[in-house]
Amino acid sequence: MEHRCGCRIPTDIAVLLLGSPATIGAGRVVDVSMTGAFVETKLNLALLSPVSLEATGPIAVDRASARLDAYVVRHGPGGVGLEWCDPTPHAVAQLLATALNSERIEPQTDRAQQVSAA
Repeated sequence: MEHRCGCRIPTDIAVLLLGSPATIGAGRVVDVSMTGAFVETKLNLALLSPVSLEATGPIAVDRASARLDAYVVRHGPGGVGLEWCDPTPHAVAQLLATALNSERIEPQTDRAQQVSAA
């Protein structure tokens, strides 16, 4: 049963993950919402550990506003689920806008229908 809140938008945004102590690695945001995101990464991040995301792609114009603080709330296949520390920062809106403006994005319901039709 799905317990996550909010509409998740599929995306493909390259990020740099900064954890504590001195954990740094690459990741890709594969879906994002106003409350959190799922990030594909090879980093081994403990549950409830704090992490910061910095966009490394085209939305990284202003590094300060593109940095998001979050906590690891779940582990999944190939990555981690994050919950934002502040659910309405400008950077989350920027990430959502990037996801919505991407030409490669299809609504998750359509993608599920395409997979089941194949």
